[in-house]
Amino acid sequence: MKNGKAFCGKILIGAAIFGMMVTNVSIPAGFGTETVYAAWEKKYEVNGNVLQLKPDMIREYGIATCIGEAGAYVAERADETTKYTIKVPAGTYDLESTIPLGSYVKLDLKDVTLVSQAHTGNMLVLDWSHDTKGYGDETEGNSEVSGGTFIGNNGNTSSMIRMAHAKNITFDGCTFVGGGCAHQMEVASIDGFVVKNCVFRDAKGNGTQEKQEALQIDIPCSQYVFKSVELDGTPMKNVTVTGCTFKNVLRGLGTHSMLVGVYHENMNITNNTFENVDGECIVGLNYRNCKITGNTIKNCGAGILFQNFKPNVKAVYATIYDGKQKINKSVNNKANVTISNNTISLSTKKHPDEEVGIKVYGYELKKNTKATGIGSKDVIPKGDYCVDGVTIKKNVIRTTGHGIHLLHVSNANVEENTITNTNKKSQKDGIFVEFGSKNLIIKRNKILDAGRYGIFMKDESIVKKITKNTIKGAGSFGIGLYEGSQVTGEISANVISNTKGHGISVSKKCFVKTILKNTVKGCKDYPIFINTTSKKKMIVKGNKLQAGKNKKKIVVLDGKVKLL
Repeated sequence: MKNGKAFCGKILIGAAIFGMMVTNVSIPAGFGTETVYAAWEKKYEVNGNVLQLKPDMIREYGIATCIGEAGAYVAERADETTKYTIKVPAGTYDLESTIPLGSYVKLDLKDVTLVSQAHTGNMLVLDWSHDTKGYGDETEGNSEVSGGTFIGNNGNTSSMIRMAHAKNITFDGCTFVGGGCAHQMEVASIDGFVVKNCVFRDAKGNGTQEKQEALQIDIPCSQYVFKSVELDGTPMKNVTVTGCTFKNVLRGLGTHSMLVGVYHENMNITNNTFENVDGECIVGLNYRNCKITGNTIKNCGAGILFQNFKPNVKAVYATIYDGKQKINKSVNNKANVTISNNTISLSTKKHPDEEVGIKVYGYELKKNTKATGIGSKDVIPKGDYCVDGVTIKKNVIRTTGHGIHLLHVSNANVEENTITNTNKKSQKDGIFVEFGSKNLIIKRNKILDAGRYGIFMKDESIVKKITKNTIKGAGSFGIGLYEGSQVTGEISANVISNTKGHGISVSKKCFVKTILKNTVKGCKDYPIFINTTSKKKMIVKGNKLQAGKNKKKIVVLDGKVKLL
């Protein structure tokens, strides 16, 4: 189905929507649109499905105008079986207005630099003059931007690239520089969104922004979240961000607004590089079926944050249309997220929520709570916002804070990670488990120089087993259980050395079924210390223990313990 007549009509009659400033083009009496097409075609050469823009026409009319008019030609002819390419000649061009990207088109910007010098609006958008709900129709999407450098205007309070309600949008090999808003690219409600081999750099915002991603994956539910489009609460799905570089930005990529019960699906963030990021590099909020793998993070404030909720219900919404329509969606805790093979190196920065390599955050909201997000009139319903189904594997983390921090997480495997704390005064842990997390397995991790505990559990958290970990040089205990936490299986086959406190410590109301075949040496306090009021029988056997300064290997102050 062709879509051009509507699109062309909008360009001719309503070009001001995008500020296109079409000059020297008029429709004299008696002339039809085909005559106008003929005049437009002088601005480009047509060779099959390729439209080559003419440099002299760009100089006369402006780059946005020429792309827009080539887009009108394409819109008249393109469909799902016929895709066109608009080629822009190499060079640097001052952008006079916003570029509307049509459908079934590839915008080829190889060796092209677009500078938003005087223009303070969006640099590139979809044609929103006929914005629809959901993922759009045949007139929205199936488009690609290839190559090109976009240099933003610091006076721009919106995003350089802004798109919503479409299918199959690709950015390949593009570079985004500066801009007044920290979001260099902001997208919502797209099914099939690919960003590959792109660079996002030098986006520090206007000084008032701290928690804004260079690449923002959003959801249209409020004018404060994603304005000027249909507010229908449609999430993103089938998203791939790969091979990209994020450098000298506030945050890397992700999401900071959530709509209760609505989830972005099939999210793949792989093989990207983050350097000198002030806050978090990746923020996965309400993501489902998510892979965060193979990314390199260096000299950044925080690494990877995965959330099912927001602390203090900031930027949390339970309705769309600014409170006028309820969504009535139930909470789905099944995240199915894998965070693996990432290399993370942190340094102290200004803006992270927490200095941590990997943080997974769930929450149990025990009563209905008024939202605190800007413009939100919502009451967030009480409920269990646990993150269920997490694999954290084979990551290498150098951290100034916690290595891995899990809050209200269930059914998680934390295995084969290497964690090194570079700030011995941090009082932070290698692996920290709290907020009633449950059904975890922690195994084969290497934890070096933790500021406080190697592995720390509190808040009645439940771990199935802690096994085959190597913990060396912890500032306090190697493994510590507090506040009613439990290991329902074994603390087994761990090698713990040179801690400043106990090797293994089980505190009041805590329980471990079996402490088995651990090696503990060089610890300043007791290798194994048990002081629990739990009446469940604990078994301690087969451990290789070297006494510390107190010359005792096992101390039991309280608890039902069988020593074998």
